[in-house]
Amino acid sequence: MLPALNRREAAFHFPFSGEQGIAIYTRFSPDFLKPVRESERFSIRTLALPNLPPIVLAAVHFPSKRYWSAESQASECFELGKAIEQVEKDVGYRRTILVGDFNMNPFETGIVSSGGLNSVMSRRIASRVSRTVQGRDYHFLYNPMWSHFGDARADTAGSYYYDAGQHVNLEPMGGLTGGSARTICQ
Repeated sequence: MLPALNRREAAFHFPFSGEQGIAIYTRFSPDFLKPVRESERFSIRTLALPNLPPIVLAAVHFPSKRYWSAESQASECFELGKAIEQVEKDVGYRRTILVGDFNMNPFETGIVSSGGLNSVMSRRIASRVSRTVQGRDYHFLYNPMWSHFGDARADTAGSYYYDAGQHVNLEPMGGLTGGSARTICQ
């Protein structure tokens, strides 16, 4: 992959990775992107560019629903959430960007659960920093893709909504955006 990326005048690098699951290619010097915690399904690194505050960069690729049940995907989100929380504690800041292919709907249990990724669809909610459940604080992750997909055009954008013809079709976060499921599901 690296030779193909560098055929043109770009100078991409492949920083060292202890795992084979996630490959990250960057134009930054590999010295700026350090692995902190990795598994077959995710890579958590620190990105420290000169003259900018460092961030935690987490990349993920979960198996599709063809191979994993929704419960297994949710359990993996719980593990990823704990790993991100621990890395943030270790590095001393909460500037985290999480990217990748979850193979999940943005409103599924593992994504929105406080013990999972605790992802929310609105900046307003995320600006509260955390929520308290049973006396424990859980820090939010803001998912900007919800508004991007929902507002992109009049019909459903992306592939996250499936009209299953069932009595229960999930609506995102109980309608916290102020809209209704009918608006999203048309």
